[in-house]
Amino acid sequence: MDIQELKSLLKPGDLVTVQTPMFQGDGVVFAIFPKERFPIQLELTQPDGDGHAMKRVAWAEIKFWQPN
Repeated sequence: MDIQELKSLLKPGDLVTVQTPMFQGDGVVFAIFPKERFPIQLELTQPDGDGHAMKRVAWAEIKFWQPN
C-alpha cells in the first residue's frame, strides 16, 4: 500500500506496526495531525525500554495497517 492510499484510509483506533530508527512495535493510532512532520500519534502495546508508550511517527514508518 502506498502512502497516499494509507493517508486516505488510516483513522484513530486502527492497529499498526511501525519501524523507526529509534523503536519498533505494534500500536493503536491515537490521533492524526496531517500538517506535522510526524503526523501519526500512537500508543504502543508494549512501552519502550524507558516506559514510554505514546509515540509520533511518519507515514513511511508504518509497515502494517489493520483497520479497526
